Amino acid sequence: MLSIIDEDETDEVRAAAREAGIPEGSYAIHPPSMLQLFEASQCIVYDEDGREVMFGDLFKKKRTLVCFLRHWWCGFCQQFAMSVRHIDPLPLKKANMNFLLIGQGDWHVIKAYRQVMQVQYPIYADPKRNLYRALGMTLRTNDANPACARPDYNQMSMTKGILVAIKKGLFDMPIRNPGDMKLLGGDFILGPGLQCSFTHRMTVTDGHMDLPRILAQAG
Repeated sequence: MLSIIDEDETDEVRAAAREAGIPEGSYAIHPPSMLQLFEASQCIVYDEDGREVMFGDLFKKKRTLVCFLRHWWCGFCQQFAMSVRHIDPLPLKKANMNFLLIGQGDWHVIKAYRQVMQVQYPIYADPKRNLYRALGMTLRTNDANPACARPDYNQMSMTKGILVAIKKGLFDMPIRNPGDMKLLGGDFILGPGLQCSFTHRMTVTDGHMDLPRILAQAG
């Protein structure tokens, strides 16, 4: 099991770790406990048609890479979602793994979000954010990486990204609750059953790990 202590955690991250019951210094990578996985598996998410889905059913039989987004209007997460169409499906197939995205805003936005971002994989919504809490994603911040440390999927300046995101949010998608404007997400590989083989909680707004890096670690 990967165990790395981050001595540079900010006070915000330490507070989020305490709230989630995560040891100090390991907020980003500490895997959820069996109890947390069970609680997460019982959470309800919504598909693009508003149908209720038990989250655990999405990874019951097969390993699944689940990427949790910030709010629907987040420019960084929009860029991350758009990067999905460029990933090579072969590593997913080789690893016998499914892939899906989860947002924490209103489910009515999903169809338009998938179309605008050209996402070919399923997207679900967790508007009550019970699932985020169950998996320890409690950090709320608007801090981003410095320009020199931006991930590969982040191809725009912060100002341009915000303007593009606002345009898409107001004109290209339904005006519904986009979600908590400060809550961060993360990336997990779950299943089959109550197993978690990869954990990465975001600590900054553009903190999603680049998908090729996740898939390389997935084996």
